[in-house]
Formats: sequence, structure tokens, C-alpha cells
Amino acid sequence: MSLSERIVDGIQRRRWLVLVAVLLSCVFATRGALKVGVDNSLEIWFVEEDPSLETYHEFQDEYGSDEVVILALKAEGGVFTAANMAQLSLLTQKAEAVDGIAKAFSITNARGLDGTESGLDISPLYSPEKDFDAERLKRRVQENPLFHGRMVSKDGKTALVMATMAPSENLDAVRDGILEDLREAVEGTGLPVQTAGMGVIYSALNRLSLEDSQVFIAASNLVIFAILGFLFRRWLPVGITLLVIGVASLWLMGLYGAAGKSTNMVTMVLPTLMLIIGVSDCVHFLGHASKPVEGLSREERVRKGLGFMFWPCLMNSLTTAAGFASLAAAPMPVIRDLGLFAALGVLGAFVASLIGCSIGMMWEKAEPAPRGSAPVKRFVGKLAALASKHPARVLVGALFALLLSGLGMTQLKVDTYSIGFLRSSHPVYQDSVAIESNFGPYTPLEFLVRMEGDLESDEAPAVLRAVADWQDAMEAEPDVGWSRSSVDTVRRLSQVWGDGSPEAYALPTDDNQLYQLMLQYDPHANPGLPKMLSEDQTELRVTVGIPMGTARDFEESIHRL
Repeated sequence: MSLSERIVDGIQRRRWLVLVAVLLSCVFATRGALKVGVDNSLEIWFVEEDPSLETYHEFQDEYGSDEVVILALKAEGGVFTAANMAQLSLLTQKAEAVDGIAKAFSITNARGLDGTESGLDISPLYSPEKDFDAERLKRRVQENPLFHGRMVSKDGKTALVMATMAPSENLDAVRDGILEDLREAVEGTGLPVQTAGMGVIYSALNRLSLEDSQVFIAASNLVIFAILGFLFRRWLPVGITLLVIGVASLWLMGLYGAAGKSTNMVTMVLPTLMLIIGVSDCVHFLGHASKPVEGLSREERVRKGLGFMFWPCLMNSLTTAAGFASLAAAPMPVIRDLGLFAALGVLGAFVASLIGCSIGMMWEKAEPAPRGSAPVKRFVGKLAALASKHPARVLVGALFALLLSGLGMTQLKVDTYSIGFLRSSHPVYQDSVAIESNFGPYTPLEFLVRMEGDLESDEAPAVLRAVADWQDAMEAEPDVGWSRSSVDTVRRLSQVWGDGSPEAYALPTDDNQLYQLMLQYDPHANPGLPKMLSEDQTELRVTVGIPMGTARDFEESIHRL
């Protein structure tokens, strides 16, 4: 008796002990599998210690959470009416009351920056306790570049609420709950509100990844069940195969959850991989062990058949596992996880198949029903004969196909379009399109401008003027909706102290006058707005609103702008 036959014989003779061990392992694996969540967040797509990711974390440390949910309220009669402002104020209050939302900002809780005969007017733009003056509100908003086109659309029909999430070390774990509470709060107002933001997209992808993977796995199992039923013509070998797949998948997801991992759009293929490998192993084991052999009892035939396929199936599993394991050296965590756990899963599928088929084949009804010369087998035989008869032609055809494939590979492009993973009928996709149509580009692109000194240094005036010119140049681009920086407030002060004309929205050419304006700059005048200046005042944050696009689109915009 060969080594492989002794292994099969040992499994069969100690089958109850083996089954108890499998059952206990499944119990422990279930505990780990229940911990598996879904995470399609930004960090998983970055190489560890990537300079861009480090810069992003430094940005968050200085300026706080950049997780902003955009709520857009469109009022056909215009935003500047008592009824519509009351609705916008209600929406702002409801959003800010959600646990996990640090602040919600709109023109209803913003302070203006206007000039009067007695000095600066920094009173709130809107106060429900005071008599409502629609014309004055409209003038204060539309004459102020800090709000016009940034918080209210240029046609005055759409207003935004910027709901900023509170900083959190485990934001990816709590984001879905915060957004669900926010959604319920918004729906409670009964207002026609569109919602957008990168976090909203991540949440939708997380939910769809989970739902679609469950549907796909269920559908795959049904298809496999039907095909195996047609091939085996008995339900017991089909049941054994599906049981093997289930055990292998449970083992894998148990390890995955015990390691503290969350599935994503890459690693969600792991259960499907178990389906492929498990079915392949079982078809080989069951098919070969059921072939009749003269002079051998059924028990001997099964043992020798399973023992014969042991080494080919093991070698196939080992080489497949080695191929996946090589990905464990990848610097990107999502690829490394795929490689490591796929390798473990392939080996687990082999073990589950060997155990399941060895024990299952002890019953005669577990054997696939004998078939005659099947059509598929005859077709494959003809192909093999053709290849043997005309080897040169086959090789030339294969080489030609290889060349065509090589040409096709040169056309591959690496890109990611997060919102493009959603169907055009998905509410998140439709809301994004509606906001860009009614308001304009809303996706923030962040730049940081660093100075040698601070705002009181000799170089500050030149830097501020350069930033102002840069913002004007960017806003002249057709795909840029708006820009925002601390320079805007200084330019608004210059406009207020000047004649108030659009041309006066500019930095003074005299350095002394500019320093005087900078002394009046208060970065906390509108606390709901994002922080735009570092604590030591040596770094200016410039945010630009661009259309939602692919990673290549963003890269092109970064270099161009």
C-alpha cells in the first residue's frame, strides 16, 4: 500500500475522529468569520510608507478630518426666501445633531463679512429670530465670494450643507453607521436632498460588495449544483462537493476574520476561489475513484483511485498556493492579503476535498453514476487527435494568438473610478450627477503651500499674491468650479474697505496695506468652514472643486493645476 493509499485508509478508518475534528474546526472558524467586515477605504489601495499617504495623514493631523458629506438642497423658487431658508436651517441643524458629525455648515449658520459706515459687519447671515430680509440676505451672499458659488450655486437655486465627520481612529468601522443616521435625519426633514462625498461612495461600495458577493456566491453554487448534477447523475456526490466547498470557505474566512481583516473589492474573490478549487479537486477524486477496475473489490478500487489522484491534486494545490503566496511579498496590503489567504485557502480546499471524498466514497451511492462516451469527452478526444496530427499548425496558431494577446496587453491602462463601480441607476451615482448639474464640481482637491516664514515675514505678501493669482488662474479653467484659501478672506476685506466692486476683490499692491488687512484676518470668524491655515501660520491650504473622475483624471488635474 502506497503512502497516499495509507493516508486515505487512515482517514476512512478514523472517520469519526476526523469528522469531530472538522466539526470543531468549523465552530472555531465561524467565530472568526463573523468578525469579517467590509472595507474599501482609501488606505487599502496605498503601498505602505507611500509618501502620498504619509502626506495625507499629516494633512489630517494639522487640519482635522477631511471626511465631508455634501448635502445639496435645490429650491426652484430660489434659496433666498423665508420658507427655503427655514428648510435649509432645519437641514443644517438635523445634520449637526447626528452623533459622529462634528459640525454642519451652511449659509444659515455663517457670518457675513460686509462693510458699513460704522465698520465691519460680521453678523450672522441668517437669524430666524429677526425679521427676514430676503434682498439683504441675497446681496450679502452674492456679493461675498466666500459664499457665492461655494456655498450657494451661482443661479441662487441650490445651497450646500457641509457635514464634517468627527476625527476617529476607526472611521472606516463607524462610517456606515454615521451615514445611516445622517440619512435617517435627512429623510426625517422630508426635503429633496442629494448627498455626495467620497465617504458616501465608500459606504455604498462596502454595502454593495457584501450584497453582490453573497448573491454571486449563491448563484455560483446553484449553477455548480446543476452542472454537477448533470455530470454525476446522483445527488450524494453533488452534496459532498458542496459540503467540501462550504467547509473550505468557512476555514478560510475564519482565518481571515481571526487575523482582523476586512474584505474588499479584491479579496471578495476568495470564496469564489474556494468554489473553483474545491469543485476541481472533488471532480478529480470522485471521478477517478469511481472508475471500475477488474480484480479489485470496491473498497480497494476506491482507496487506490483516491490514492492515485492524491499526488496530482496535491501538486496542483501546492503550485497554485505557491503562485498566490508570491503575492505576499507585494508592498500593497490588499494584494498581500489576497496572496497569503488565497494560498492558505487553496491548501485548505485540498484537505477538505481529500477528507470529504475519502469518507463519502465509503458509501456506494456517493460514486458518480457510470456514463458512456459523453459528448464532451468525444469532443476533447477529437481535439487531441487533431493536435497530434497537425502539431505545426497548432503551434503556429497558438503563436499567432499569443502575439494578438501581447498587442492587447499593450492597451491595458491602470485606473480606478470609484463611483463608476456603481450602476448609473444607483442613488449615490444619481445624487452626484445631480449636484454637479445643479451646483457644479464639488469634489475637493487639496494643495498645501509652505512658506519659509509665517504671515508676518517679509516673504508673506509675495506668497499671498502668488496664491491669489494661482486661484484666479485655476478658476478660469473650465472644469474648476471654485477654489478656497485664507487669501480669500483677505481679498474680501480689501473689497469691503474699498469701493465694494468686483474689481476691488484683490490684494493691495502696497505691502503695508496688505499687512494691515492681515491683522484683521480672523481664521475663526466662520468656525463651520474648514481650517485653511496651519497653527504656526507657515502653511496655506488651497482647496479646489473639480468634477468627480477617475484616478487618471485626478492625476492629470493635479499636474495641470
